[in-house]
Amino acid sequence: MITPRLYRRSLGHAFQVRLLLLYVVGSLIPAIFAAMPLRRVLSNLLDHSPRAKDLVAALDSHAAIDILRQFGDAQTSGSVATGFATAIVAALLVGPFLAGAALLVARAEETVRTRALLASAGENYGRMFRVALTGLVPLALAAAVSGAFFKTARNAAERALTESDAVRGGRLAMLATVLLVFLAQLCVDAARAMFAAEPYRKSAILAFWAGVRLLVRRPLRSIGLGLTTLLAGGGVAIALLLLRLRIPQQGPGSVLLAFLVAQLAAAGIGWHRTARIVGFAELARADAADRERRSAFATLPPEPAPPAPIPALGTRSAVLDALAPPVSLPPPVAANPAERLPLSFEPSPGANRALSGPRHSGT
Repeated sequence: MITPRLYRRSLGHAFQVRLLLLYVVGSLIPAIFAAMPLRRVLSNLLDHSPRAKDLVAALDSHAAIDILRQFGDAQTSGSVATGFATAIVAALLVGPFLAGAALLVARAEETVRTRALLASAGENYGRMFRVALTGLVPLALAAAVSGAFFKTARNAAERALTESDAVRGGRLAMLATVLLVFLAQLCVDAARAMFAAEPYRKSAILAFWAGVRLLVRRPLRSIGLGLTTLLAGGGVAIALLLLRLRIPQQGPGSVLLAFLVAQLAAAGIGWHRTARIVGFAELARADAADRERRSAFATLPPEPAPPAPIPALGTRSAVLDALAPPVSLPPPVAANPAERLPLSFEPSPGANRALSGPRHSGT
């Protein structure tokens, strides 16, 4: 499969409005769990302030410092932490549902209906949940290795002679951490795509191992697919969030507009995740077809060698005959030597008469 065609098909086929709306609804569930304790804290701080409307539109430095001080309270920080923990658990539970819906998009060639999306999400929820649990292993390994990188960078910063040397180690550790997390996410998405390319699969561990092998066999296309989908979907999401920050939220209309822009950003993230699953499914199918072609070619019996040409009998080479030394041949010997006559013999007239006349007896 040609690489640009793979990227275009992944992004184009994943852009389905019904699936993106499902991602928006799914992202609202953990967001609500995280926003509820924050709303209670901010309500206690800002509801009785005479500058409440201005602070809702934009926080100044003094108000931000007061809010951060309030988060230092044990009760406040505990409720906020509980809300964020609940949001993380909700995201872990909702994520497999959305991934199961994306599997149907990766399998189908046409636009998928909402009922079919929900049916696929429910049917594949167990397998996608097991893949999510298996994906915690590479993420934990990435966290452990990144911790070692930061520890090494911190030790190097203590021995550094200049500030630039100390900062360089931290930046390299951060870059390595981002790269490791990116590769871990690629492995998890490739494992999800294996269920779309090979629907008969049941084991999440074997699917994860197959996804890792796909990344090893096709490293450039896999990394390129991950970067392309990340730049497309993630870039759209970041641009929309920056636009949302510029919307002055001074009334119900502007607040609603900011909310809609934020949901479009969530749809951009869903587009990115779905496009990656679609691309890995296409890449897995192409890789399987390529390996099957190679194995079939390897099992074919070798063609028999053509028979050696048989030299024609009685053929002579004119060049060899010309180069051969002359050979003296003896004169041919007749069967009866008495009948052999010399070449210069001429019979006399009397002999002719004697031979031509009648033979007389001696009497």
